[in-house]
Amino acid sequence: MAVARNGSVQLWWDEVGTGDPVLLIMGFSWPAQMWHRLWPALSDEFRVIRFDNRGIGNSDAPPGPYSVGDMVADSIAVLDAAGVQRAHIFGASMGGGIAQEFALTHPDRVASLILGCTAAPDRVAEPAPKIPWLFKIIPPRFFLRRRIQGGYGPNVPREIIKEDRAILKATRLPTRGLLGQAAAVAAYDSRNRVAQITAPTLVLHGEQDATVPLEQGKILASLIPGARFETFAGEGHNFMSSVDCPANRVVKDFLESQPRLEAQQV
Repeated sequence: MAVARNGSVQLWWDEVGTGDPVLLIMGFSWPAQMWHRLWPALSDEFRVIRFDNRGIGNSDAPPGPYSVGDMVADSIAVLDAAGVQRAHIFGASMGGGIAQEFALTHPDRVASLILGCTAAPDRVAEPAPKIPWLFKIIPPRFFLRRRIQGGYGPNVPREIIKEDRAILKATRLPTRGLLGQAAAVAAYDSRNRVAQITAPTLVLHGEQDATVPLEQGKILASLIPGARFETFAGEGHNFMSSVDCPANRVVKDFLESQPRLEAQQV
Protein backbone atom coordinates (compact mmCIF):
# COMPACT_ATOMS: atom_id res chain seq x y z
CA MET A 1 0.00 0.00 0.00
CA ALA A 2 1.44 3.38 -1.02
CA VAL A 3 1.30 5.99 1.72
CA ALA A 4 1.77 9.76 1.74
CA ARG A 5 2.06 11.88 4.88
CA ASN A 6 0.84 15.38 5.58
CA GLY A 7 2.19 16.01 9.05
CA SER A 8 0.70 13.31 11.23
CA VAL A 9 -2.02 12.38 8.71
CA GLN A 10 -1.39 9.26 6.65
CA LEU A 11 -3.01 9.13 3.20
CA TRP A 12 -3.53 6.02 1.09
CA TRP A 13 -2.93 6.36 -2.66
CA ASP A 14 -2.31 4.23 -5.71
CA GLU A 15 -1.70 4.64 -9.41
CA VAL A 16 -2.03 2.92 -12.77
CA GLY A 17 -0.70 3.61 -16.24
CA THR A 18 2.16 5.67 -17.61
CA GLY A 19 2.37 9.07 -19.23
CA ASP A 20 1.51 12.54 -18.01
CA PRO A 21 0.14 12.39 -14.42
CA VAL A 22 -3.53 12.98 -13.64
CA LEU A 23 -4.52 13.39 -9.97
CA LEU A 24 -8.11 12.40 -9.14
CA ILE A 25 -9.72 14.02 -6.07
CA MET A 26 -12.99 12.44 -4.98
CA GLY A 27 -16.00 14.10 -3.36
CA PHE A 28 -17.65 14.12 0.03
CA SER A 29 -17.89 10.77 1.80
CA TRP A 30 -16.74 8.77 -1.25
CA PRO A 31 -13.51 6.75 -1.51
CA ALA A 32 -10.99 6.74 -4.34
CA GLN A 33 -12.45 3.45 -5.57
CA MET A 34 -15.47 5.38 -6.85
CA TRP A 35 -13.33 6.48 -9.80
CA HIS A 36 -13.56 2.88 -10.97
CA ARG A 37 -15.21 3.68 -14.32
CA LEU A 38 -12.94 6.60 -15.28
CA TRP A 39 -9.76 4.93 -14.02
CA PRO A 40 -9.45 2.37 -16.88
CA ALA A 41 -10.57 4.91 -19.52
CA LEU A 42 -7.50 7.09 -18.84
CA SER A 43 -4.81 4.62 -17.85
CA ASP A 44 -3.88 3.58 -21.39
CA GLU A 45 -2.38 7.05 -22.01
CA PHE A 46 -1.90 8.67 -18.62
CA ARG A 47 -0.41 7.98 -15.22
CA VAL A 48 -3.57 8.12 -13.11
CA ILE A 49 -3.17 8.75 -9.38
CA ARG A 50 -6.03 8.46 -6.91
CA PHE A 51 -6.18 8.65 -3.12
CA ASP A 52 -8.59 8.50 -0.22
CA ASN A 53 -9.26 11.93 1.25
CA ARG A 54 -8.66 12.32 4.97
CA GLY A 55 -11.56 10.96 6.93
CA ILE A 56 -12.42 8.01 4.72
CA GLY A 57 -11.30 4.62 3.45
CA ASN A 58 -7.68 3.68 4.02
CA SER A 59 -6.57 7.20 4.92
CA ASP A 60 -6.47 8.51 8.47
CA ALA A 61 -9.52 10.19 10.02
CA PRO A 62 -8.04 12.78 12.38
CA PRO A 63 -10.30 14.83 14.63
CA GLY A 64 -12.06 17.62 12.71
CA PRO A 65 -13.16 20.00 11.60
CA TYR A 66 -11.23 19.79 8.33
CA SER A 67 -10.76 22.60 5.85
CA VAL A 68 -10.43 22.58 2.07
CA GLY A 69 -6.94 23.99 2.66
CA ASP A 70 -6.08 20.90 4.73
CA MET A 71 -7.23 18.71 1.89
CA VAL A 72 -5.22 20.65 -0.69
CA ALA A 73 -2.16 20.02 1.48
CA ASP A 74 -3.09 16.32 1.48
CA SER A 75 -3.24 16.38 -2.33
CA ILE A 76 0.18 18.00 -2.50
CA ALA A 77 1.55 15.34 -0.15
CA VAL A 78 0.25 12.61 -2.48
CA LEU A 79 1.90 14.22 -5.52
CA ASP A 80 5.15 14.58 -3.58
CA ALA A 81 5.02 10.93 -2.53
CA ALA A 82 4.48 9.98 -6.18
CA GLY A 83 7.43 12.13 -7.25
CA VAL A 84 5.23 14.40 -9.36
CA GLN A 85 5.93 18.10 -9.64
CA ARG A 86 3.07 19.05 -12.00
CA ALA A 87 -0.13 17.23 -12.89
CA HIS A 88 -3.55 17.52 -14.44
CA ILE A 89 -6.05 17.82 -11.57
CA PHE A 90 -9.59 16.40 -11.73
CA GLY A 91 -11.87 17.02 -8.76
CA ALA A 92 -15.48 15.87 -8.43
CA SER A 93 -18.08 17.48 -6.12
CA MET A 94 -16.21 18.32 -2.87
CA GLY A 95 -13.10 17.29 -4.77
CA GLY A 96 -13.93 20.04 -7.25
CA GLY A 97 -13.65 22.59 -4.44
CA ILE A 98 -10.32 21.08 -3.39
CA ALA A 99 -9.16 21.22 -7.02
CA GLN A 100 -10.19 24.89 -7.33
CA GLU A 101 -8.24 25.78 -4.20
CA PHE A 102 -5.29 23.71 -5.42
CA ALA A 103 -5.22 25.72 -8.68
CA LEU A 104 -5.54 29.02 -6.80
CA THR A 105 -2.82 28.36 -4.24
CA HIS A 106 -0.40 26.15 -6.20
CA PRO A 107 -0.79 27.21 -9.86
CA ASP A 108 2.75 26.10 -10.70
CA ARG A 109 1.76 22.49 -9.98
CA VAL A 110 -1.40 22.43 -12.12
CA ALA A 111 -1.09 21.58 -15.82
CA SER A 112 -4.84 21.68 -16.38
CA LEU A 113 -7.99 21.59 -14.28
CA ILE A 114 -11.15 19.49 -14.59
CA LEU A 115 -14.08 20.31 -12.29
CA GLY A 116 -17.00 17.90 -12.16
CA CYS A 117 -20.43 18.34 -10.53
CA THR A 118 -19.19 21.19 -8.35
CA ALA A 119 -19.66 24.91 -7.70
CA ALA A 120 -17.95 28.11 -6.60
CA PRO A 121 -19.77 28.81 -3.30
CA ASP A 122 -20.50 32.36 -2.21
CA ARG A 123 -20.89 32.28 1.56
CA VAL A 124 -21.92 35.93 1.68
CA ALA A 125 -24.93 35.43 -0.59
CA GLU A 126 -25.40 31.78 0.40
CA PRO A 127 -24.61 31.21 4.10
CA ALA A 128 -22.88 27.97 4.94
CA PRO A 129 -25.33 25.09 5.47
CA LYS A 130 -25.58 23.77 9.00
CA ILE A 131 -24.11 20.33 9.50
CA PRO A 132 -27.07 18.09 10.35
CA TRP A 133 -26.92 17.13 14.00
CA LEU A 134 -28.25 13.71 13.01
CA PHE A 135 -24.81 12.95 11.52
CA LYS A 136 -23.60 12.72 15.10
CA ILE A 137 -25.98 9.94 16.04
CA ILE A 138 -26.83 8.12 12.80
CA PRO A 139 -24.17 5.62 11.69
CA PRO A 140 -22.60 6.74 8.39
CA ARG A 141 -23.67 3.55 6.60
CA PHE A 142 -27.34 4.56 6.93
CA PHE A 143 -26.61 8.05 5.67
CA LEU A 144 -24.76 6.69 2.64
CA ARG A 145 -27.47 4.16 1.83
CA ARG A 146 -30.02 6.95 1.59
CA ARG A 147 -27.75 9.44 -0.13
CA ILE A 148 -26.74 7.22 -3.03
CA GLN A 149 -30.33 6.86 -4.24
CA GLY A 150 -30.66 10.47 -5.40
CA GLY A 151 -27.34 10.92 -7.15
CA TYR A 152 -28.08 9.18 -10.44
CA GLY A 153 -29.82 10.16 -13.64
CA PRO A 154 -33.03 8.33 -14.59
CA ASN A 155 -31.39 6.06 -17.17
CA VAL A 156 -28.65 4.55 -15.00
CA PRO A 157 -29.22 0.77 -14.75
CA ARG A 158 -29.96 -0.64 -11.32
CA GLU A 159 -26.97 -2.97 -11.54
CA ILE A 160 -24.66 0.04 -11.86
CA ILE A 161 -26.12 1.60 -8.72
CA LYS A 162 -25.84 -1.76 -6.97
CA GLU A 163 -22.13 -1.96 -7.89
CA ASP A 164 -21.49 1.50 -6.50
CA ARG A 165 -23.45 0.78 -3.33
CA ALA A 166 -21.32 -2.31 -2.71
CA ILE A 167 -18.17 -0.19 -2.86
CA LEU A 168 -19.61 2.35 -0.41
CA LYS A 169 -20.81 -0.32 2.00
CA ALA A 170 -17.31 -1.81 2.07
CA THR A 171 -15.67 1.57 2.70
CA ARG A 172 -14.53 2.65 6.15
CA LEU A 173 -16.18 5.97 7.03
CA PRO A 174 -15.80 6.96 10.70
CA THR A 175 -18.33 9.46 11.99
CA ARG A 176 -15.60 11.99 12.76
CA GLY A 177 -14.37 11.66 9.18
CA LEU A 178 -17.87 12.36 7.85
CA LEU A 179 -18.23 15.36 10.16
CA GLY A 180 -14.75 16.63 9.34
CA GLN A 181 -15.40 16.56 5.60
CA ALA A 182 -18.86 18.11 6.05
CA ALA A 183 -17.28 21.03 7.91
CA ALA A 184 -14.84 21.60 5.05
CA VAL A 185 -17.67 21.69 2.50
CA ALA A 186 -19.80 24.00 4.65
CA ALA A 187 -17.04 26.56 5.15
CA TYR A 188 -15.61 26.69 1.64
CA ASP A 189 -15.98 29.94 -0.33
CA SER A 190 -14.44 30.57 -3.77
CA ARG A 191 -16.94 32.65 -5.77
CA ASN A 192 -14.92 35.86 -5.59
CA ARG A 193 -11.58 34.13 -6.34
CA VAL A 194 -12.03 31.59 -9.15
CA ALA A 195 -11.47 34.28 -11.80
CA GLN A 196 -7.82 34.10 -10.71
CA ILE A 197 -7.47 30.52 -12.00
CA THR A 198 -5.04 30.48 -14.91
CA ALA A 199 -4.92 26.77 -15.77
CA PRO A 200 -6.83 25.49 -18.83
CA THR A 201 -10.14 24.42 -17.31
CA LEU A 202 -12.93 22.01 -18.21
CA VAL A 203 -16.17 22.16 -16.21
CA LEU A 204 -18.52 19.15 -16.37
CA HIS A 205 -22.10 18.84 -15.11
CA GLY A 206 -25.02 16.43 -15.31
CA GLU A 207 -28.14 18.24 -16.48
CA GLN A 208 -30.25 16.52 -13.82
CA ASP A 209 -27.89 17.03 -10.89
CA ALA A 210 -30.09 17.39 -7.81
CA THR A 211 -27.14 17.80 -5.42
CA VAL A 212 -25.35 20.69 -7.14
CA PRO A 213 -27.86 22.27 -9.54
CA LEU A 214 -26.82 22.78 -13.16
CA GLU A 215 -26.98 26.56 -12.76
CA GLN A 216 -24.13 26.38 -10.25
CA GLY A 217 -21.94 24.67 -12.81
CA LYS A 218 -22.79 27.36 -15.37
CA ILE A 219 -21.82 30.09 -12.92
CA LEU A 220 -18.53 28.36 -12.09
CA ALA A 221 -17.59 28.00 -15.76
CA SER A 222 -18.53 31.61 -16.52
CA LEU A 223 -16.21 32.92 -13.81
CA ILE A 224 -13.05 31.05 -14.86
CA PRO A 225 -11.34 32.73 -17.82
CA GLY A 226 -11.52 30.57 -20.93
CA ALA A 227 -13.21 27.63 -19.18
CA ARG A 228 -14.97 25.08 -21.37
CA PHE A 229 -18.38 23.91 -20.13
CA GLU A 230 -19.86 20.51 -21.01
CA THR A 231 -23.18 19.08 -19.84
CA PHE A 232 -24.60 15.57 -20.03
CA ALA A 233 -28.27 14.97 -20.72
CA GLY A 234 -30.04 12.49 -18.47
CA GLU A 235 -27.14 12.41 -15.99
CA GLY A 236 -27.26 13.34 -12.32
CA HIS A 237 -24.61 14.23 -9.76
CA ASN A 238 -22.84 10.89 -10.25
CA PHE A 239 -22.51 11.40 -14.00
CA MET A 240 -19.35 9.27 -14.20
CA SER A 241 -21.17 6.15 -13.07
CA SER A 242 -22.49 5.09 -16.47
CA VAL A 243 -20.37 2.37 -18.06
CA ASP A 244 -20.29 4.22 -21.40
CA CYS A 245 -20.44 7.68 -19.86
CA PRO A 246 -19.66 10.33 -22.49
CA ALA A 247 -17.84 12.31 -19.78
CA ASN A 248 -14.96 9.83 -19.95
CA ARG A 249 -14.43 10.60 -23.64
CA VAL A 250 -14.71 14.35 -23.06
CA VAL A 251 -12.14 14.19 -20.24
CA LYS A 252 -9.74 12.14 -22.32
CA ASP A 253 -10.07 14.43 -25.34
CA PHE A 254 -9.41 17.46 -23.12
CA LEU A 255 -6.31 15.89 -21.57
CA GLU A 256 -5.01 14.80 -24.97
CA SER A 257 -5.32 18.39 -26.19
CA GLN A 258 -2.97 19.70 -23.50
CA PRO A 259 0.77 20.17 -24.08
CA ARG A 260 2.82 17.19 -23.01
CA LEU A 261 4.60 17.50 -19.67
CA GLU A 262 8.32 16.96 -19.53
CA ALA A 263 9.82 14.19 -17.40
CA GLN A 264 9.72 15.49 -13.86
CA GLN A 265 10.68 14.70 -10.33
CA VAL A 266 9.98 16.65 -7.14
